[in-house]
Amino acid sequence: MKESLINNRKIVFPKFNRIFILFGLSTFFIAIADSIMSYFVPIVITEVGFTNTEMGLLYASSSIFGAIFDFILSKTLKSTNYKRMYLYTILLGIVFPLLLFTNSIFWFYLMAMMIWGLYYNIWNFGYYDFVAREQKTGSHASSFGFLSMFNDLGYVIGPLIAAQFVLREGSLFPIVTPIFGFFLGMLFLIGIYLIQKKARKKNKLISDENGRNVTFLKEAGLWLKIGRHMWPVLLLGTFLSITEAVYWTVTPLLEDVSTNLAHFGGIIMAASLAPSLFINWSVGVFISKFGQKYTAYVSFLLSNLILLTVGFVSDPYIIIILIFLSSLFEALAFPAIAGAVADYLKESKSFDNEILSVKDFFGNVGYIIGPIFAGIMLDEIGSLMIFTYFAAIGLFVSLILIFFSPKSIDFHDRSIK
Repeated sequence: MKESLINNRKIVFPKFNRIFILFGLSTFFIAIADSIMSYFVPIVITEVGFTNTEMGLLYASSSIFGAIFDFILSKTLKSTNYKRMYLYTILLGIVFPLLLFTNSIFWFYLMAMMIWGLYYNIWNFGYYDFVAREQKTGSHASSFGFLSMFNDLGYVIGPLIAAQFVLREGSLFPIVTPIFGFFLGMLFLIGIYLIQKKARKKNKLISDENGRNVTFLKEAGLWLKIGRHMWPVLLLGTFLSITEAVYWTVTPLLEDVSTNLAHFGGIIMAASLAPSLFINWSVGVFISKFGQKYTAYVSFLLSNLILLTVGFVSDPYIIIILIFLSSLFEALAFPAIAGAVADYLKESKSFDNEILSVKDFFGNVGYIIGPIFAGIMLDEIGSLMIFTYFAAIGLFVSLILIFFSPKSIDFHDRSIK
């Protein structure tokens, strides 16, 4: 493992080995599959006659299901071993396009949203488990930074592929392509299984030390304690999820917002995701100087300052540049917050399950608010001022985080209890 010293703080880079690369490639192909599906969801739902508001509500239902699954999984899961979580993700992901594209019945759409919410939750559990299990504490933020490049490259490529195709009756592309992506993700996951076949790890990230049987009421109490303890991270994570959800809901329908933006949806979506490819590898440098949480708060503030101007611009190329610059700062926030959560997992011995579940729950809350907000704004305003209004709220949240967040959050069990 490489180490360097900057401003008397040690930056620890991820342990790059075959498992890290295979895990990154599996994440990459799952991300391509999921992003293609994510891009088509608003189009499919509105094309069968639902309004933008109804589409936003249906889109948000996936995260409502996800939030419910968060609570259930936190109580029932005994281990979130990343290999098992990725296997479940892939199998459920294959079912998703089969439900979404083979009918136009509301209840099938709702079932597809439920599957989506479940596999995305499980995917996140596996993603965090890999870093907490395979990487040292000092490299958590930089590990998420490098892994995010695999993830975000997939999310850049997916919309660009999806935007080139128009849904036509009888077209198999929307079904076959994501299934193929999940299949490739499975191949690299099998590679990890083969490498670790003779050296299975004995420790499990999430487990109840005494095999305790936690009631739902007690679990709710634990969630409340954890949520109060890490509220700044949860608040920022929620708004980062809302931002993502707004982009994913609005950009596929930009042609309805402005004729100037026809055929630019995939490019604008890619512009919102591409910055992580340039910034994530260097996130450790910023964190070494400013700390994980402060880096996340200030970068989110700068991101919203730029996004605030989008509603006043009509030129599509300038809009692409503004979205790119805004997302460039936002790209710093994701791995910084993820690194903080992974640190909490290392500190805690008894509440790892609750930490992951509460964090993921609030991410789902963001994906409930985002599509509903975007759908209503598309129907009521129908302009890029959607981004401006949202950025104004984001600025307010950024200031709260900067001025009122505690300097440090201790997640050793004695602090929680």
